[in-house]
Amino acid sequence: MTRILSFVSPLLLMVMLNIAHADVVVVVSKDNPVSELTQQQVERIFLGKLMQFPDGRSAIPLDMPHNAPVRDDFYERTTGKTDGQVRSYWSRLIFTGGGVPPKMAMSSEDMLRLVADNPNTVGYVAAGEINDAVKVVWTPE
Repeated sequence: MTRILSFVSPLLLMVMLNIAHADVVVVVSKDNPVSELTQQQVERIFLGKLMQFPDGRSAIPLDMPHNAPVRDDFYERTTGKTDGQVRSYWSRLIFTGGGVPPKMAMSSEDMLRLVADNPNTVGYVAAGEINDAVKVVWTPE
């Protein structure tokens, strides 16, 4: 029995971690004509390397607070960077005048409201938190 548990426990943990990672989604306003973004486009928008949606409209990324678990998941899934690495990246860019980090939403509710109110904004939340005022344009695979 102990042998079975020692085999099943790690598998169960891996399944639970995959479920946790699968729930971050990137959203835009329902009024935004963009229906889909690639992982590369999302990464470039949130790292300040791409300032427009594919249709040429201005893309304004919104970030979650540093203590939000969805933030860690988002950046690891889109950029392969930890929160500390993302902060370091922006510190270097700010210091050299090379960019401005995304504006911060204070909560998931705030993120959804800000995205819904401005078709040029793009943000991310846990999939279970989306509402009818936004649409999902990217989900990690």
